[in-house]
Amino acid sequence: MSSAHKLDGFNRRGIEFVLTELDTALTFARIAQENPNDPEKRERNRSHAQKAYETLQEMVGRFSFAPEDAKRLEVNMNRLKTDLEQLKISRPPARSPVHSKTHNS
Repeated sequence: MSSAHKLDGFNRRGIEFVLTELDTALTFARIAQENPNDPEKRERNRSHAQKAYETLQEMVGRFSFAPEDAKRLEVNMNRLKTDLEQLKISRPPARSPVHSKTHNS
């Protein structure tokens, strides 16, 4: 197997990984958006989507994308960025701890 062939295989697997990771991140963002009344689930999924977005930003420059893959990447990265921005804006305020006093009578 030639070096060029190995490199092509590495590039293709990398692109497949990036696109799959992007689909997964979009799923996390969607789940977060669909759960406004469950702050823990919402934040956990938002956090996973954010982490994936940051990882993807670091990875995309390592691969050579075909035009159709590059377009899919661009569209979905923009969509994920928008979803994450909306999730940040619509975050519920942090709950303040409630201190109850007990009285010993």
